[in-house]
Amino acid sequence: MDDSLKKFFYIFGIIAAVYLLFRYIIPILFKVLGWVVGTLFTILLWVIIAVMIVAAVGYIIQLFKK
Repeated sequence: MDDSLKKFFYIFGIIAAVYLLFRYIIPILFKVLGWVVGTLFTILLWVIIAVMIVAAVGYIIQLFKK
C-alpha cells in the first residue's frame, strides 16, 4: 500500500475509535458509576437508619433502668 493510504486509514481508525469511545463506552461507564454510587448511598442510608434505631432503643432502655 501507498504510505499516504496507510496514513489515511490510520487517522480514520483513530477517529473511529474516538467516536466509539464517546458514543458508547463513556455513557456506559457513567451509567455503571451512577448505579454503583446510588447503591452505596442506599446501603449507607439503611445502615444509618439501623444505627439510629439501635441507639434510640438503647437510650430508652437506659431511661427505664434508672
